[in-house]
Amino acid sequence: MNTSYIQPEKTYQAGFTLLEVLVATSITVVMMIAATGLFLATLRTSTKNSQVSAIKTDGDYALSQIEFLLRNAVTIVPDPQAPLGAVCSAGMSSISFKLRDGGTTTLTSANSLIASKSATAANPSYLTSPSTTLSNLLFDCSQAGTNYGTYVTASFTLSKDETNSNTPNTITQDFRTSVSVRSY
Repeated sequence: MNTSYIQPEKTYQAGFTLLEVLVATSITVVMMIAATGLFLATLRTSTKNSQVSAIKTDGDYALSQIEFLLRNAVTIVPDPQAPLGAVCSAGMSSISFKLRDGGTTTLTSANSLIASKSATAANPSYLTSPSTTLSNLLFDCSQAGTNYGTYVTASFTLSKDETNSNTPNTITQDFRTSVSVRSY
């Protein structure tokens, strides 16, 4: 009789060990955290860029309207706050002028917006949108002679609060233009 020892056949099971599953899961979690951080940073940058663009568009529109109105003005109306006899001066918070139709228009700050108030209109027209906040609206006016050679520099600052951020941040941009009044 042969009493030799017979070894059982080895069986292999397909699958992963617990250690392999934990390593794969850990790598996946780390990659997802990195992707989420990148996505959030991109989202914040995109939001800030769109707000900067909105401020720039708002300010450029206001500048173009101010330039158009002043360039087509007939004459500047004397500022009641200026020294006696002065039609215009530096550092004015508003400016009034007559247009070719004979009406008077005033550019001023109202409700943190640039307002264009016409003598014939019941309500002012706003040159900036309510989504931005106006500050430092100034008109520097100089005149070479009576009713001619009038030069006006308008400057203002627009700002907007960034609302989609954990830390409050205000975006601010300065605007400035210079216009020679035609004085028809």
